[in-house]
Amino acid sequence: MNERILKRPTTVREQLDILIDKKLIVENEIAALNLLRKVNYYRFTAYTLPFKQNNIFSSGITFNKVYELYQFDAKFRNALMEIIEYIEISFRTQISNDIALKYGSTGYRNSNNFYKQAWHLKFIQEIDRCIEHSYREPVITHYRENYNAQYPIWVVSEVMTFGIVSKLYKNMKLEDRKRIARTYYANVDYRDIENWLEVLTIIRNRCAHYSRLFNYKIPTSIKYTRNEKATLAKNLVYGIIYNSKYLITDQDFWTNWVIRLVDLISRYKEIDLTWMGFPPDWKQLLISK
Repeated sequence: MNERILKRPTTVREQLDILIDKKLIVENEIAALNLLRKVNYYRFTAYTLPFKQNNIFSSGITFNKVYELYQFDAKFRNALMEIIEYIEISFRTQISNDIALKYGSTGYRNSNNFYKQAWHLKFIQEIDRCIEHSYREPVITHYRENYNAQYPIWVVSEVMTFGIVSKLYKNMKLEDRKRIARTYYANVDYRDIENWLEVLTIIRNRCAHYSRLFNYKIPTSIKYTRNEKATLAKNLVYGIIYNSKYLITDQDFWTNWVIRLVDLISRYKEIDLTWMGFPPDWKQLLISK
């Protein structure tokens, strides 16, 4: 198999010239050069993809228009982290309470309390790594020194990642998954919750690494709880925003968040929201249940 040769490194000036050669209009070259010194060229050009045809920019596309999209995406990521934080903390609490009350404070370490033993072994390995990484956290120190390193689930839940929370829920016994769904999320199927947590984990990790959400294709297909919403995209970020309204039970929190999202989007009227799966009636869909 023939291997392609890597492109040679380019200077910031050369990078800007490449964009100009592809017919991007650069209003202020000094400002553009300064930006490319702070923002990786490869990262920046990912935002140019919707504006190109055959690798040439469409007529009238400017450097500032691309940068505006870049700025919007950064603010959009911050907004999404608010609802992801709410959901993550809620699920940590609900799962830890459920496991503790049914199986005891360290029942999470017993594979008999879960669906698949092989998955459980991997879960314990991941949990032990999280505890090790949190070695100097006061709560970990307290239980290590006073309880012979026996960590109850309500302590462990505070150091596990959202990805682990998602996988933990998926590996709970069917009756336990159904009980959590029924207790906290009326009329939401436990299988939908499994899917939503997995997708939210992907989005959270992208937000945490400042990765692009605009025109990002989610590798896991999004499920919807209502058949009439089957027209919503199954691999774009709006889909998981829409589903999040079922996971946030504090209506005031959700309403205020939607208001702030509307305000953010109103400040970037040139952004084409369809690239993220937003339908024309996106605001009404988020508010109605």
